[in-house]
Parts: sequence; structure tokens; C-alpha cells
Amino acid sequence: GAGHLNLLAAIGTASVRVAKRPRIALVATGSELRPPGKPLAPGQIYESNRPMLAALLAECGAEARPFPLVPDTLTRTRSALQRAFAECDAVVTTGGASVGQLDFVKAAFAELGGSQEFWRVAIKPGKPFIFGTLAGKFLFGLPGNPVSAFVTFLLLVRPALLRWQGATETSLPAHPGTLAEALVNRGDRRHFVRVRVDAEGRVHSAGTQASHMLHSLAAANGLVDVPPGTTLPAGAAVPIKPAAARQLLTCQANCHRMKLKFLLAAGALLAASFTQLLAAAVELKPGENVALIGNALADRMQHHGWLETLVHAKFPKHNLVFRNLAAAGDEVAGFTEKPNAAFRMRSENFGTSDDWLKRVQADVVWAFFGYNESFAGEAGLANFKTELARVIKHTTSQNYSGKGNARLVLFSPIAAEPSSDPNRPPAAPLNPNLKLYTAAMAEVAKANNVPFVDLFAPSTELYARAAKAKQTLTFNTVHLTEAGDRALAPEAFRALFGETAPDAAKLGKLRAAVLDKNHEYHRRYRTVDGYNVYGGRSGLAFEAGKGGFKQGIKEPEAPLLSNYQTMQDEMKQRDVKTANRDQRIWAVAKGGDAKVTDDNLPPVRLLPSSNKPDIKPFLSGEESIKHITVSKGTKLTLFADEKQFPELASPVQMAFDTKGRLWVAAWPSYPELRPTDKVFDKLLIFEDTNNDGRADKCSTFLDGLNCPTGFQFYKDGVIVVQAPDVWFVRDTNGDGKADWKERVVMGLDSADSHHTANAMAVSPGGESFLSDGVFHRTQMETPWGPPVRNSDGCIYRWEPLTHKLERYVPYGFANPHGKVWDRWGNDFITDATGNANYFAPAFSGMIDAPAKHGNLKQFWNRPSRPCPGTAMISSRHFPEDWQGNFLNANVIGLQGIFRVKVSEDGAGLKGETLDEVKEKDAKGKDVTKYTGLVMGNNEMIPNFRPAAMDIAPDGSLYFVDWAKELIGHMQHHIRDPHRDKTHGRIYRLTYAGRPLLKPVKIDGEPVEKLLAALQTPEDGVRTRAKIELSKHDSTKVIAATKKWLAGLSKTDKEYEHHRLEGLWVHQWHNVVDEALLKDVLKSPDHRARAAATRVLCYWRDRVKEPLALLKAQAADAHPRVRLEAIRACSFFTTSAAAEVALSALEKEANPDKPDYYIKYCLDETLKQLGKFK
Repeated sequence: GAGHLNLLAAIGTASVRVAKRPRIALVATGSELRPPGKPLAPGQIYESNRPMLAALLAECGAEARPFPLVPDTLTRTRSALQRAFAECDAVVTTGGASVGQLDFVKAAFAELGGSQEFWRVAIKPGKPFIFGTLAGKFLFGLPGNPVSAFVTFLLLVRPALLRWQGATETSLPAHPGTLAEALVNRGDRRHFVRVRVDAEGRVHSAGTQASHMLHSLAAANGLVDVPPGTTLPAGAAVPIKPAAARQLLTCQANCHRMKLKFLLAAGALLAASFTQLLAAAVELKPGENVALIGNALADRMQHHGWLETLVHAKFPKHNLVFRNLAAAGDEVAGFTEKPNAAFRMRSENFGTSDDWLKRVQADVVWAFFGYNESFAGEAGLANFKTELARVIKHTTSQNYSGKGNARLVLFSPIAAEPSSDPNRPPAAPLNPNLKLYTAAMAEVAKANNVPFVDLFAPSTELYARAAKAKQTLTFNTVHLTEAGDRALAPEAFRALFGETAPDAAKLGKLRAAVLDKNHEYHRRYRTVDGYNVYGGRSGLAFEAGKGGFKQGIKEPEAPLLSNYQTMQDEMKQRDVKTANRDQRIWAVAKGGDAKVTDDNLPPVRLLPSSNKPDIKPFLSGEESIKHITVSKGTKLTLFADEKQFPELASPVQMAFDTKGRLWVAAWPSYPELRPTDKVFDKLLIFEDTNNDGRADKCSTFLDGLNCPTGFQFYKDGVIVVQAPDVWFVRDTNGDGKADWKERVVMGLDSADSHHTANAMAVSPGGESFLSDGVFHRTQMETPWGPPVRNSDGCIYRWEPLTHKLERYVPYGFANPHGKVWDRWGNDFITDATGNANYFAPAFSGMIDAPAKHGNLKQFWNRPSRPCPGTAMISSRHFPEDWQGNFLNANVIGLQGIFRVKVSEDGAGLKGETLDEVKEKDAKGKDVTKYTGLVMGNNEMIPNFRPAAMDIAPDGSLYFVDWAKELIGHMQHHIRDPHRDKTHGRIYRLTYAGRPLLKPVKIDGEPVEKLLAALQTPEDGVRTRAKIELSKHDSTKVIAATKKWLAGLSKTDKEYEHHRLEGLWVHQWHNVVDEALLKDVLKSPDHRARAAATRVLCYWRDRVKEPLALLKAQAADAHPRVRLEAIRACSFFTTSAAAEVALSALEKEANPDKPDYYIKYCLDETLKQLGKFK
């Protein structure tokens, strides 16, 4: 008013920020309505809502524009809404919002293209309330009953309009009063009771509370909020919200402020929608760079591209640059002014967040936090808020772009998605903490004056909608699928910019351009072989034609050339390739297009020739056989080579599928793709269609890969390592090529591609195992707890079905390449670099990060190193005394495959090298000559590198030859010109005079036949049968398994193993059968008892009195069962578990000098349990 203007002028204020008065359309629907003053016909009533709402709008500073009354027809309702939205800033309707046959507001709004954000709120009066958006404008659909319209306006519309105009306090004010009579709410919705406050401040009901009773509204001067199922007794002190015009004005200045809190999702979404949609707090200027930091929510966005696409569509002329610097597992503590590297783990010399934000010249930073931190619960909330405030202050004080301090936007975590699937992690334990941390972020953002985007509330509503459509938006409860990201992106957009997002259905071309750019930048930011790009080995320098190397020189003078120099040149190429794709995004956003040619890439410095000039020419696969010796009685033949199949280059892993086809991971890009490569790594399928022992067909299942160091079959697809991620890939249309994928694990490091997760294998119980080598800094998000983090070597246990993930063997490995199981589930782990082989049950107990297990003896004294892969012989095609032999491939020194006899060693197992000859050397000294199962002549075929093995369905043994002379990262420049990219072989070993096996049909077989296949002696057949079983409904599989178990003959010598297989089927399907478990725990065969004890370990949270069961196993007559019991105790968090573990010593012949493995495992278990009381 005039007084305010006078005051402003008096204090020297020349201008002030003001808000435009919003023009609000008032649309009343109902064929029964007549304007006041007109005569009423039978069945008609006077329309009273528009005058009331016009007065309320005026009090809110809005301009009301009443529209003519609208009869109850879809056509007339649609026409009225269309005009209202065209002429006004927002629309308020009354009536037509419920579920009657003549309620057309929802339908008409939908036909106009409106987005209904929610319908119905849990309050009384006013349940049938609609909130939606159309072209950036709001629809407030009020009930037709005047009382309901009045209350919903005060509670829901008024705050929105005030916030729209810049008000910071939008809640209804309240003042205290004392109830003169009891107020009762027997319903399940909050009841805002109309009350009358007398001169003494006593609060009375204003009369009958039905929503059509206007006299109680006229008599009321306040509202009291009565929760559902509650009686507020007489004499109770209550806050009163004013319900009369004068009180609304006067109490605004004098009363206590109070926020409305809605318990149900609709209320939460309403609050989020209003604060986000109306804020429009985020500004993006032309030419700005936006960087994303934080956890997997942001990390996954680059692979889906929806939000970025919507932003480019909104700002087609801005030429915005997006760079995604997020990584799964990142937490807020890694981004402060003194970042804690433990919460943002990266390879050596990768750079801090500030380093990268400067590199991408970030003007705006979108920060995604709160998910990983939420596992600290309420106890961690204060620290989280402190750390977040530090991040805000630090980030907004940095001038990353050179154009001014960065602007920050905070994004909350999404909610966890509820599901009835028993295999999915439950959402209920997660959401309370996620909600707490979302609220904390909002609080910190407000205190530090930075925009905040609440994704928790809208994601909750999105899940509810998806559930109604029998769909899911996450693959593991907490991480969005592509469909989930597509659904969430418009909500995030609306929160950022205060308007409805562009139509994503029309943005396919733009999104494709965004994804192409993101793919290129992801290969730059998360480059493979980072230890050679910027880490320790980047400082290795080489000279053409001269052997050896110099260390610690990143920028040497010619003629030396370092890995760093070459790889930094390649990174510059990737930066330019990314920028080229930015240009195309901008062109498409403007409605055009641009061809990306990448003809502007800077040069890369390369060695003119190798530092090893004496490379021996490759012999063909057939010729090479002449220089390979094999064990007596066996025959070696060529199955496939690069001459017949050029795609077969650098094969690194192999496995037979349920159809009997041989799959091979081909790695021609080794050690990693160059920016200009046109030939990519692949997953190949080989077939021998005429059964002559030679491949005659090769098809590419999956192309475009980079370092596919491991794969494993799962259900109807295949799991593939693509560091830093693990993909689940499927062929959904049956054409033999992958057409569907999901990133199911994120955060594996790949500092050294030799050490990236490899040699994937599945346990008899369906678990999968990933690995890390030295130099790696891995952090993987999981729905079950904080990120799984590890530095350097480790094996990880992962359940693809339930998404449980944990460190399995954290140990001082250099590079654990081998993981195999024997018939009874005992596993062996091989550290490739030193070819150190271990009996894994002893050192796979729980030990909390960052601790690792201590030194363990090797179960076999290997003759040579290193070893890229291992296997077990389980095939009746080979002699009986070969069964259970451990196979160990070697690629330097003795280049071949060792065969090892495995026998009992107390609680563990031990190995003895076979295929060796004792000879006299020239001086008459005894020497051992290792002939091996397979052994190459290094002088003739120095490039012979057997790398992976598998038993075929016909019982023969296959192995791949990596076929390279240069294989070391350290000995030769990473881009040495002699690094081979074209050779690869697959060999087949058979035993003369012994028949091949008839392959057991697996693919497409019914459950009963697959269960029968579990009685087959060959491990591979049983594994493939369980893979096939996993395609079937678990309920049917388990029912059939119980029937199969009941029908087994107890006189069968393999009865105990068959029962164990039945138990493993239960484990594979995540179904606990406590009775079956207890039966196998008491098996007469100690091997079955030990394996069942391992199952008990992983079912410990779902069986009754697990420690009592383990105590019995700790007293078992056989030391291996006791070993498994001790190991299992390490997974508990009570001192009682330590007592059970210690009780195992009572069965030792000399408790002071127990079995080696018993003592080792007990020491490690007590080390873990010592912290618990």
C-alpha cells in the first residue's frame, strides 16, 4: 500500500522485487447450479462456490476470473477448461472431481493433455481433490460441496498461490485454544473440524460437520485438525487455524507459524509439487556447463539420458554442456574442502572432485547424495548435515569455470520401491531413513540458500502408479531401470524449472544424440587401465628397439615415450570426440542435425617400433599343435582359429551354455580400446553343427564391448563384466543377438585391465563371484547396506537373484584369476600373478573392511607362474583317477596346463603335480621335467598362452589360446605396435580309446527332467541344469524338487550327493527349507555335512537358532565340517558366536596344536568377533 511505498522511499530503496498477481480462472461445474438471483427449477440449487473462492483468492493477492457455469457433459467441461487454461495462469474448478457418472473434470483434463499428479487426499472434508499440470499451468480441482471447497482451498490452494508470489511462509497461521467439548474422529482420514472460538478462548464445535452443512461453516471462525481414530478430550490445548477472512489477515502477523504435515503419500507429493513446481529456482544460462556428482542415481542417469534430454529440449539455443562425474558408492564426505578419499574411491592419481569439476569447467553442479549415507540411520543424521553444509559452502566458493563461483543444486535420494517379490530387497527398512535424509537435505539446502529437488516424494507416487499397472521401476528396489528413469525425469525437470517437461515421446533423436555423447564421455571419465593412464605405471617410459624401461618418468624426452604421454593424448582425443557429440546435440535440439566425423582429433604419440623387435611369426593353429605335447593317452585337435573365424581374437574366457554351444569372450582391443578403434570386443558363440569336433559356425551375440574380462550364464541371459559395471544381457526376440541389458552391479574398478573382474564362475548354490586385483579402488552400491568398498585384491560374493553383495575373500592378492569348485562345493582360488593357489573355505569368512585376512599357505606347490585360469576335471570321458583333478593354466615360463591330484589334508585339501618326469641333467643332478597335461614349446610357439578351460557336454576338454607374444603391461609400452589384435585359437583335448559322452539335453527341458540331470556325475551338466531350472517359476521348481528328493533311493551310493544337490537347488532359488537343511547337516558323508554348513551360514538369518545348529557342527567328527562351522561363526555379531567357534577345539587331538586350517580360520574368526560383546 501507500504506507509501504513511503517507508521504502524513506530508507532509500529505489526498486523492489515484486510478483505479478496471478489470474485464476474459477470454473464451477454442475447441471443443477444456478446463479444467485435467478429462479430455481426443481432439482436446482444456487451456486455459492465462486463468490466464496473469489473472496479467498483476493485475500491471497490473486485476481479471480469467474467463468460461466458448466453443465455436466464431457464436451462442455473440456471446452471450458481449454478456454480457462488459455486465458489464465491457473484454473480452480469446483465439482466434477469425484467418481460419479457426471464427474467429467478428470476426463476432460486428460483429453487436453493434462498430467494428473494425484487425485484424492486423506483429509475430511475434501477427499476428492485433483492436482495436475498442463503446459506449465496448474489445475486445482476442488470438491463441489462448499465446505469441502473452502477447506481444501485453505489447506492446499492458498499455500501454492502464496508461494507462487514469492512468500516464504505459506502455512496457515495458528493460535492456541482450549477445547470446551470433546472432538471425536472415528474415521481413517484427518478431520479438519469447523469450530467456534469464544471470547475466553474456549473452542466449541461449530455444529454438524457434514460437508454440505453451510451453517456450521458460516458459524465457524477456526479449524481444528483431529487425527484419524482420535478423540481430543475437553480441556485439551489445541492449535486453531483461522477460518474467517479477518482472522486470516490478522493472524498472519501475530500467530505462531505451523507447517501442515500430511502422513500419506498424496500429501507428501502435494508439498513436494508445490515447493518444486512453484520455486523455479534453477537458472541455466547459455553456454553453461553442468556437472553431475554423487551416487549411482546420478551415475545411472548418463546411461538412460532422459533428464538431460528434457533439459536440452527446453533450452535448444543454450548450447549446454553436461558432464557426468558421478560414481556408484560416492558419499558426501568425499566432496568437502578436505575430502575423505574413503568415501569417493578412485584409482591412484585419478584426481579429486575439484580437479574434475575444473577440468569440465562446471558452472552448475547437480549433487546427488543421501542414499548411501542413509544406512547410518538417525545416529548419522547430524554428521550428514554437517558434511553436506561443508560441501555446499566449498562448492559454491569455487570458480571452476573461470566465469564465477559455481551454483549448486541438491537432489535427494529416491524412495525404495515396495515389492511382493520375495527375492527383491524389502523397501520397508530403507524408506524411513531415506525420508529422514531427504528432509535433512531440504533443511540444509534452505539454510544455505541453494535449490533442493525432492525425488523421494515423487518416486513414491510413481511406484504406486507402476504397481497398479503391475510394473516395476527399479531392478533391485533402489536403482532405477530405464523405464524408472524415464518416469522420474519429468518430475525432476518440473522441480528444477517449475513447468511441465517436454513430451519425451517426441525426443527420440535428441536422446540418441545425448546417449552417444554420454557413452563417449563415460569411456573417458571411467577409462579402463587408469593405472597406466594416470597412475603409477603411467610413468613407465620405453625406447623403440631397446629392451627394458625406465620408471617414474611421466614426461620423458625423446627417444623415450611414456605410457602417460600416449594415454593422455588418447584422453584428449576422447575429450574432442565428446565435444563433437555436444555439437550434434545442440543441432538436434534446434530441430536440425549434424554429422559427427571426428576428423579433428589431435595426434597421439606412439613408439615407431617395439622395444622387443625379435617377435617370432605366428604359426597357424594346426601347425602349432606340432609343437604342443599332451599327456599320454590324450589327443589335441583344433576346434577354431582366427584363420577360419577372424572374430576370434584374444579369447579370454569361455563356457558352454545349456544348448551345448561354446561362448567365448574375445578381447582384440587388449589392453583396452583406443579412441579410434573400429573393431570392438565381443561375446561370440561357436557351434559344431555336424559333430566332427570342429567349429563350423560363429555368431556374435554382443558387440561394442571394451575388455569383457568375464561372463557367466544366468537365467535366460548372460552376465557380462564391463567395468566399472556388470551387465545382465538377454536376447528377447530369439535372433541370437543381445537386445536387452541392465546394469546390475556398478562400481568395479578397472585400474589395470589384467586385474578387472574376470574368470566369472557360478557356485553349486547359484552364487556368482567377482574379483579385484592390486591397484583397484572399488565401491559398489547395494540395497542391503552401505557400499561394499575395497582397496586392492579381493573376491566378492554376489547373489544375482537377491542382489546381496559382500566381500568374500579380502586378501593380499595381486590378481585373483581362478575360482573353481569341486563336486562337493569346496572352492579353490588362484592368484594369477604368482600362481598362488588356496583352499578357499579357510579364508573366506567375514572380516569387516578395510581389514583383510592374513597369510594362508598354498594348497599346492606350483611349478610355474602366472596362471590366467583354472578348472576341474569332471568327465567320465577321462579315466576314473583323473576325476576331480585340478587344472592350472600357465602363460609365462612353462606355457601349458598343469594337472593336479587333489587329496585330503585334515580340514582342507592338498594338491600334487601330475604329468612330471624325473631326469638327470648334464651334471647328473636330479631334475624334474614338467610335461603337464598340455605343454607348449616356448622356442617354437612363444605366443602359445592357454588362458581358460571348460568341459564340453560330450566330456572333452576345451581351452582357449590367448595367442600373444606380448602380454605384460609393465614390460612393454601399453600401445606397443607388436601387441597382437588378430590371433586366437580354441583347442579340444580328448582321451584315446574312451568314448565321448552323450550330451544331456538341457535347454527347454521340463523341470522333472532337469532334476533328473542333477544325478549326472559331471559337474558341468548339473550346473547347466540348475541354470535352466532358474528360468522356471521357483514355486514349481521347489515343489518338484521335494518330490524328486522323496523319490531318491537311499541305497544309491550317490544318495547323499543327490540330497545335497536338492539343498543347492533351494539355495539357488532363495527358498529356505529348514527340515532339509537339518537332514543334510546330519548326513553320514562329511562332505555333505560341510557343504550344508556353508548353506546354513547364508541362511543364518532365516532359520531358527542358527548358533545352536552351528554348535553341533563345531563338534563334528570331521575337521572340515568344524572348519565350515568356525567360518560361519564369523558372520555373526555376538560373542556367543566366538564361543561356538572356540568349541571346535574340543575335537582336536591336541587343542594346543590344532589342524593348520582349523587354527587359521579360528584366528581369523576371533579377529572379526573380538569387537562384539
